[in-house]
Amino acid sequence: DSLLNVVGFDQINYNKKFATKPSHTYLDFSASAKGYALDVIADYLQQRLIMDYMIEIGGEVRCQGLNENNTVWKIGIEKPEMSQSSGNPYAVVFVNNRSLATSGNYRNYYIEDGKIIAHTISPFTGYTVSHTLLSASIFAPNCTLADGYATACMVMGLEEAIKMIEKLNGVDAFFIYSDEDGSLNSYATAGIQSQIEVL
Repeated sequence: DSLLNVVGFDQINYNKKFATKPSHTYLDFSASAKGYALDVIADYLQQRLIMDYMIEIGGEVRCQGLNENNTVWKIGIEKPEMSQSSGNPYAVVFVNNRSLATSGNYRNYYIEDGKIIAHTISPFTGYTVSHTLLSASIFAPNCTLADGYATACMVMGLEEAIKMIEKLNGVDAFFIYSDEDGSLNSYATAGIQSQIEVL
């Protein structure tokens, strides 16, 4: 609880020239760093008039134009199974001139006293999150946004994430969550429903 006193973006004072922060607060851009790097590469390719590409960095994806078969890029969304290695696909999605970022707690975790401790920590409580949302895949115009929103959704949980995403223009989501009986279920926003196939 003492650490919560130095957590939050309101700790940072900034303008166009500089930023300051308390000594015990630090900035961690890991929630959107891969997405940002991917956007830099996409900009580089487009500056060189390369308009058909698929870039992937650590599971974050940007698809532009068509693939070598002259069709829209088809990307798999992983089944959220508690494993530290890649798993089986849960769904496939056609990604057309958009970015896709997925966050989940099924890969990066440890077990202590029989309890799963996920890597996502709530900035509101200071504790690891524990809710039914297992995987958040966000579709956005750029991957920096998609990456950041995917992480935010994993902090908020299913109901709050749906409310947030449905208020955003140009952003869609595909959520995989656990039902009360432990079975997997999914939710897709209207803008992406026709492009997703659950396997």
